[in-house]
Amino acid sequence: MIICPHHFLDTIPWRKNLSSICDPALFRIMQHDLSHKTEYTRTLNQYVLCTGNITEAARVLNIHYNTMKFRMGKISHFFAPGEIDQHRLMLLFLSFRMLELLESSVYRQCTGSTSLDGSL
Repeated sequence: MIICPHHFLDTIPWRKNLSSICDPALFRIMQHDLSHKTEYTRTLNQYVLCTGNITEAARVLNIHYNTMKFRMGKISHFFAPGEIDQHRLMLLFLSFRMLELLESSVYRQCTGSTSLDGSL
């Protein structure tokens, strides 16, 4: 029997509060995207999905490697220096998936994503 994450979350009575355990930096980045018309949320999501591989994330986003590096440099300002390590990548991955499963309209607006793999 395969258990869908959507069904799992439906069983949690405090489902609406799940966003409170998401990475707070993600919300700051999403707000920045909405205010400044940037694509940092989408960029970070793909970076996380590519397990921190800038080259692969740039290829998937169909942007130049230097554009990806530039965006990641800007995104890194939302975190303390050296804070995007493997543990942070996992927290960000879980945060992105939680917001997606909670059907966050802000998440969809910032990423243009409606699927778990980050595709459009």
